[in-house]
Amino acid sequence: MAILLERAINRELSETERETVVDRWFNSLTQTQISRKRGISPAAVKNTLDRAQEKLERVLSYVVCYQQNVADESIIPLALGRARVIAAARNASGGTSGDRLLRLRQSQSMSRQSLNAATGISLSRIEHLENGDLPKTDELLALSEFFDVTVDFILKGERYV
Repeated sequence: MAILLERAINRELSETERETVVDRWFNSLTQTQISRKRGISPAAVKNTLDRAQEKLERVLSYVVCYQQNVADESIIPLALGRARVIAAARNASGGTSGDRLLRLRQSQSMSRQSLNAATGISLSRIEHLENGDLPKTDELLALSEFFDVTVDFILKGERYV
């Protein structure tokens, strides 16, 4: 879902909406900071973010309902919120594979114990991976699938959109 959200941001939003969303969601700038950076009012920033959110919800509503196997569209903001958190962790700059894994885990407010239960990777191994050890192939595949990121993202920080 995070990958689809990133694609929708890049393909469905205007340049102004895209830059504003990236600054707010991925770079964690406040509306005031964005307004200063762009030379516009905080109200204009809020309107741009609201408009972008509406577009993204409209574009991704079908996939959310399909993925969650529900007809109730009230789940869309929740699913997009989760995808935003993952996308923000995926888009954070730099670091090692361990840094990226730590950000991904923390972006979901997940303990190492929970990651262990979800992937079968031992607690001590998760700690070693977050401290810079390179994952083995089976670990890499499990982490990639669980966090919905590419293997290249985990290893090299490269992402595709």
